[in-house]
Amino acid sequence: IISTAQTRAMGETISVDVEIKENPGLMGYHLRLPYDSAIVSVVDVVPNANWNGKFDYSVENGMLDILWTNGEDVKAEGVMFTLKLSAKESGQHSLDWACVQEDTYNENWEAVALTCEQLCLTVEPFKLNLDLAPQIAISVGAEMQVSYTIMASKVSSFENFYLCSCVFPTEFVFAL
Repeated sequence: IISTAQTRAMGETISVDVEIKENPGLMGYHLRLPYDSAIVSVVDVVPNANWNGKFDYSVENGMLDILWTNGEDVKAEGVMFTLKLSAKESGQHSLDWACVQEDTYNENWEAVALTCEQLCLTVEPFKLNLDLAPQIAISVGAEMQVSYTIMASKVSSFENFYLCSCVFPTEFVFAL
């Protein structure tokens, strides 16, 4: 079982295609991915349409369990499903897939051993484009205009900076 290493910026959804190579034939599998929920969260798991059968997954207490069954062996290779994650912390993270042996079998109900490679994620911290100097202009009627420039060098010093627009009622008075 192979999942390609991914690099994304914080806040982006990380989509990981999980593939199988040298498939000996599977009628069912159970894959498990323990993870630190303070670092990453599971957004969704989307099965590949080429894998007919029943597909289900559960997420609980930092554990992702993925189960698939079919009425006969499937010997397809390539993408089995796509895992969608959201990173909460920047850095390099390694997640270890595990194959639950008693739930991974072929059409003769014989256990099938799958070798699982590590999933490696690199999450880059949010980067502010320092070439930008955003401006906010507040206009009240035709008599007054207030402009405010946010220096990019100052904004980048904040860990969590959010910019929102505000609408003031027309009777709002500025005191200068």
